[in-house]
Amino acid sequence: MSYFLRSGRRLSSTKSARINPGFFLASLVFLVASCEEIIEYSVFDADVKSEKLNILNCGKLSCDGIPVTDTVKFAVFSDVHEYYDEMSAAIKSINQQPDLQFIVCGGDITNSGMVREFQWYADIARKSKYPIFTAIGNHDHLANGLLIYERLFGDPNFSFA
Repeated sequence: MSYFLRSGRRLSSTKSARINPGFFLASLVFLVASCEEIIEYSVFDADVKSEKLNILNCGKLSCDGIPVTDTVKFAVFSDVHEYYDEMSAAIKSINQQPDLQFIVCGGDITNSGMVREFQWYADIARKSKYPIFTAIGNHDHLANGLLIYERLFGDPNFSFA
């Protein structure tokens, strides 16, 4: 039994608990390894492959197989930060729509401008059969978000016609 003392008075008695150091270390390693998708290690991380996805998607923009009319059909969504499952469902639904030319995402693809959030968005966006043009939002500017956006999507000030 061990006693906890305060001002010379006995407060309580308890059995001391010992943690096996091997178990503790194994648990810590498992916890850290299993949280790779959740934990962002630095808000200043900007290590993302330069893909310039908006520029690539301009090259994919085509009207082949679409009747020539004065109507342009496209889908729009925005503010997917924290709602990546819903974005995935939206992309599946949009992919079933006929005669669309492209998709516009109005920004706020991240909540905090973290690399992993940009990567989650890009991974889901790649599942679209239509080119997606992604604008930058105010949430995407946080931390190193502007730098990450420029590497992943290209210049935030772009246009296509």
